[in-house]
Amino acid sequence: MPTITVSPLERYLHGHRHTDWLVALSDLRAVMHEVDQRATRIWCYQWPVDVARALAAAPDRDAAVRAMWLQGRFDLAEQVDTSHAFLYGHRFWSLVKQTVTEVAVSGDEVPATGLHELVRRMADNAAARARMDVSLLVGITAVALMTLQHVGLEAFRKTRGQTTAPRGLLASAPDQIVGARERDDAQGLFGFLRGIKTRFTVRFDEGRDEACFPIFSGQHITTAALADRRDYTASDARCHEGPIPVQCRAASCGTCWVGVLGGNGKVSAASAAELSRLREFGYIDTGDERPVIRLACQVQAYGNVTLVIPPWNGIVGPYLSRELASPLAPR
Repeated sequence: MPTITVSPLERYLHGHRHTDWLVALSDLRAVMHEVDQRATRIWCYQWPVDVARALAAAPDRDAAVRAMWLQGRFDLAEQVDTSHAFLYGHRFWSLVKQTVTEVAVSGDEVPATGLHELVRRMADNAAARARMDVSLLVGITAVALMTLQHVGLEAFRKTRGQTTAPRGLLASAPDQIVGARERDDAQGLFGFLRGIKTRFTVRFDEGRDEACFPIFSGQHITTAALADRRDYTASDARCHEGPIPVQCRAASCGTCWVGVLGGNGKVSAASAAELSRLREFGYIDTGDERPVIRLACQVQAYGNVTLVIPPWNGIVGPYLSRELASPLAPR
């Protein structure tokens, strides 16, 4: 059988786990533009490298998929160019992908520095080529390196590196996007004459004007999504009742997990039960009152909210706790 050569960059990345990337993103926050701070964290939680490591190491991949109850499009190799379309930095994907690929194929050893320093060096390189503020490329560079770690160099290289964001969104300035996500819920100068506003909007894809549904103040997000009668099954077979996959509405199935991209201060705080279930599903382990990852069936909205809907779901926590308890070893 042919020998599979692993580049020094891949070997370096394989020495890190999901928690290492979370620390790196925290360290990079100060040099990352606000437009992609939450988006990059959502992507990291949505595509934890520990799941990819577990699937790659499993003697029987299909059995591992069943053991983790994986549903939907959980193979990142099939979404290399599209998984990060909700990042502002997605518009620089082709250049960043080229930058990371060049380092990977060069065979150069990676200096023994932290992940955040590696991301920053590569982002500086790409930013110089694009003649752009490096803060706008830090997030997408981190995503590129995590993607390489997930799928390997061969799968990473073979895609065309195209961006999929609509032209209108590509033309928006980063501060405009931040403002739109946190848009004012007031009713205007004479809004008090109309009483307290009780109807808001949940947006689940910034790239499509029609990708939204109304929600009443205090309503659970999945309940509001149920009223959206459009057929979403063609794009996601898990979506039988609106655009958000849902099976139980009681935090038991984990299918309705979402990333809160905008309006985090306008949603209800997470209960102890929701935080516990998020840990059990393996989505996020946090004590934050309003974490970036939520179960939509447990979240009430009190204003406009912008979400990211992951393309897969599962119950990966127990499997990862068991299979990844051993010391790290290169794949």
